[in-house]
Amino acid sequence: MEISASELRSIFNKIVAKRTDIKTDGFSLDTARIMVNLMDVSFSAPLHNYYILLLLHTVTITYCYYYILLLLYTAIITYCYYYILLLLHTVIITYCYYYILLLLHTVIITYCYYYILLLLHTVIITYCYYYILLLLHTVTITYCYYYILLLLHTVTITYCYYYILLLLHTATIIYCYYYILLLLHTVIITYCYYYILLLLHTVTYCYYILLLHTVITYCYYYILLLLHTATITYCYYYILLLLHTATITYCYYYILLLLHTVIITYCYYYIL
Repeated sequence: MEISASELRSIFNKIVAKRTDIKTDGFSLDTARIMVNLMDVSFSAPLHNYYILLLLHTVTITYCYYYILLLLYTAIITYCYYYILLLLHTVIITYCYYYILLLLHTVIITYCYYYILLLLHTVIITYCYYYILLLLHTVTITYCYYYILLLLHTVTITYCYYYILLLLHTATIIYCYYYILLLLHTVIITYCYYYILLLLHTVTYCYYILLLHTVITYCYYYILLLLHTATITYCYYYILLLLHTATITYCYYYILLLLHTVIITYCYYYIL
């Protein structure tokens, strides 16, 4: 049995057409001729049975070879695909892990930052609270101190006022006492004068009586003038001394009151 190139071509095309896994346009006539020429050792153009079987065997082996290569290629591609998927999965898992670590790190840092801010805020509020308490305590103590000073000043002024009244009362009593003494002295001198006049009248020395009367009158009025001048001068200087003491005391406490007012005003504006 012999087969030509055209018959070989039709056989191969029928076989290939039945196979759905092979995508090809089919064998051409030149391809069939080349295959016949390669297998024809007798150079008679058609192929005998032995060479047909050999060709089919060769084609089968070649097909199996290429099919195995295709399987290996598919397996390698599949392995590479799954290996790439595994690498991508590992990379994604690693990325997600580090991303989660980064997020946790960021969250922890943010939490620590806000916690530190909260602590600082609490410390500042506590410091301001105690500082305000200290200021209020200081202001209260200062106010109490100056209130006590003002009370002392008021008590001192009241005491000075009553002391001045007492001194004036004492001076009035002393003046009245000396005035009564002066009146008594005047009465006594007058009595003595009239008694002397009576004696002189009895002696009837009119001229000497007149001279004596003049001398006594002159001495009397001179003594009265001296006593009156001494009393007025003593009272005047005593009153001046009292007024001077009262003025110095008043000026001292007025200066203390002014200093107290200035310090309270300064503390008020300092607190504001």
